[in-house]
Amino acid sequence: MLDHLVVGSGIGAFSICRRLSKHQKEFKIISDHEKSATSVAGGIINPVVLKRFKPFWNALEFYNEAIDFYERLQQEDDFELVNEKNVFRIFSSIKEQNDWFNVLERPVLRNFLLPDVEEAPPELKADFKTGKMKNAFLVHADLLLDHFYQSYHNEIESFSFDHSKLIFRNDYFEYEGLKFRKIIFLEGHKVINNPFFSYLPIYGNRGDYLIFRSPELKVDDLVKGKEFLIPIGNNLYKFGATFDRNYLKNKTPLKFQELLIGSLRKLINVDFEVVRFESGIRPNVKDRRPVLGEHPVHKNLFIMNGFGSRGLFMAPLLSKWMYDHVEHGHELSREVDIKRFHDFY
Repeated sequence: MLDHLVVGSGIGAFSICRRLSKHQKEFKIISDHEKSATSVAGGIINPVVLKRFKPFWNALEFYNEAIDFYERLQQEDDFELVNEKNVFRIFSSIKEQNDWFNVLERPVLRNFLLPDVEEAPPELKADFKTGKMKNAFLVHADLLLDHFYQSYHNEIESFSFDHSKLIFRNDYFEYEGLKFRKIIFLEGHKVINNPFFSYLPIYGNRGDYLIFRSPELKVDDLVKGKEFLIPIGNNLYKFGATFDRNYLKNKTPLKFQELLIGSLRKLINVDFEVVRFESGIRPNVKDRRPVLGEHPVHKNLFIMNGFGSRGLFMAPLLSKWMYDHVEHGHELSREVDIKRFHDFY
């Protein structure tokens, strides 16, 4: 009998599998290898909400755990995964400049926002200049997922999980001839098809990125205007992302292609070539907090979901909380505990 079955294919699944393997747990992974939100993520590790100049919820704890997790993974497994970056926040008005200076000494923000207004690189349109943020990091999400599949190729079963085939025994589960003590579902937005957790207020939110080439654009740091501009090497850049709850497929509608191209033209003043568009469906929760914990009725049936657009940022710490909860019975924070939605069941 195996200790765990992990159902999922994104950063949540990878991070919990990493912790299981570190503790010598025996497990299987079921992954349909369908494109996850992680596969197209921007990959920015940043504890500041740069739209409003305020720290993200639980910012430093998430930030510190993420940096430790990815740098340790990079060192132990000997591959380049993460790079430190500055972020240039383009101001849209004098008021935004003033707002920037007004928050510089606030907790968390003082560790990241610099007290200067700087000229933007000449290729960028920034009439009101920029503010500079330090200590951000960029995780190469595509490399991370490749490493996930390579590291756990012996544990991964590549097919879609059929919930109707799960057999409940007194103190274990059976699925396709295998026995497991515990199951953790990390299905992202596809949780709506999971009959055990479909009661949760989790909904899909598509995000689109424009990948473009521009040899004239000499930008190596991250740029935040209305969207993020992310250099990915070889004169290629990633630009986005959008938010849309209506069309939940991994394909960018023409309307959003045009929106991204138009927004990019407002940001840069050099020529560019559209290479492709990328889309992923993020799992969002009604109250904007992740959902972790055990099913209200079925013992040892767990879920970790609802990362929104910050999966790479939150998953390392959430997986730590989840492991301690699953294996040691540690209480979860009220903000993430599935118990807050028991009335929905």
